[in-house]
Amino acid sequence: MTEVSVVICARTLDRWDELKRAVGSVSTQMRAPRDIVVIAAIQQARERNRQP
Repeated sequence: MTEVSVVICARTLDRWDELKRAVGSVSTQMRAPRDIVVIAAIQQARERNRQP
């Protein structure tokens, strides 16, 4: 059987509930992934929004 990893990216915590649902959905698939990686670039997004 083939193993897969899933990457979920987020730029903001404003959608925290959706992020949790996405992780939950992926983990309950018929073929559960070997890894679930959540990448959150929150600080970088904040800094980018502050620049003129």
